[in-house]
Amino acid sequence: MTGATITGVAVPYRPELGTVITAGLELTEARHVILQLHTDQGLTGLGEAVPRPSVYGETMESITAAMRDLLLPPVLGLDALDVEKVWARWSRVVANTTAKAAIDMALHDIAGQMAQMPLYKMLGGWSDGHVRLAMPLGISDLADVVRRAGAALEQGFDTLKLKIGRDSGHDVAVVQAVRRAVGPQAKLYVDANQGYTAREALRVIPRLEEFGIELVEEPVPVEDVAGRTRIAHSVAVPLLLDESITTSADVLREIQLGNAGALSIRSPRSGFTATRKMLGLAEAASVPCLVGSHRELGVGTAASAHLAAAYRCMRYPAELGVHTTLEDGLLEEPIQIVGGWLTAPSGPGLGVRLDAAKVARYRIWSTSVGEIGA
Repeated sequence: MTGATITGVAVPYRPELGTVITAGLELTEARHVILQLHTDQGLTGLGEAVPRPSVYGETMESITAAMRDLLLPPVLGLDALDVEKVWARWSRVVANTTAKAAIDMALHDIAGQMAQMPLYKMLGGWSDGHVRLAMPLGISDLADVVRRAGAALEQGFDTLKLKIGRDSGHDVAVVQAVRRAVGPQAKLYVDANQGYTAREALRVIPRLEEFGIELVEEPVPVEDVAGRTRIAHSVAVPLLLDESITTSADVLREIQLGNAGALSIRSPRSGFTATRKMLGLAEAASVPCLVGSHRELGVGTAASAHLAAAYRCMRYPAELGVHTTLEDGLLEEPIQIVGGWLTAPSGPGLGVRLDAAKVARYRIWSTSVGEIGA
């Protein structure tokens, strides 16, 4: 690795969607960081970092500063294949989760290009690259959520994730209304984004179970380990863990406590290197997984698609349909969804290329580290 280009972009959501609302945030655009990592062989690896200050404490500015000042300087000069050495040099840089993941993503893109293989084949090749999708729906009024649920089913999605966690009464009404609208065949699960107290969750979840939900994601704040444990051992529906499992140590703790009904794994949060270690723990404990989404642009969506296609423990649909709600994904060839299925790009590595004109259109800033084009 010789150098890197770090670009901040802001891509609005499509007007028909408006503001994306969950229990933890409100979004009108994707303000993400795109990484281009360069080698002396003329290869460029791509990565994407998604700021979530309410979850990981990272912003666009902090991600850029961490990459530029802390994470890239000690690893430039290493072979792109030496990912364990890269992570070892970050051992004293705590947190900065998505900044590290974006660099790891770019390293794996380079590795796939060197091997002339699509990343999902290089990682494990469990599937043929076709990934079944779930469609997450943000918090909104009852009629709007029901309308969007129906539209998702018409597009071929058979699994819906409903965001809840701001108002328990509204949450129950929404899940009930969606279930009535979509019928018994569609699969539903819910994500509270840490919005309940343990007491609220224990009161609300049994009511939601009546409507055939398959999973409940992160009902209480991450730090309330005792509350999460009490819920996991008190309700029938499995807990889907997401924000509470940012490291392998987190996964091991939640498995040992009996909390892990399923795991939401995200390559833009843990990269491929750390993710593989999490998946090993999950397989050892027979815990099923799915690929979650931070509403990434094209680069992050491609990475997640390869992850979903590579491993057999991904037994739930991936949450990768939401990139279609953004105005653009910044790729030369957009990732397509047909009938609720996404096909991982077949080219080497991530198999995608940035469209320079699109990046320039949405760019906020750009900075570089090391030698570019060496």
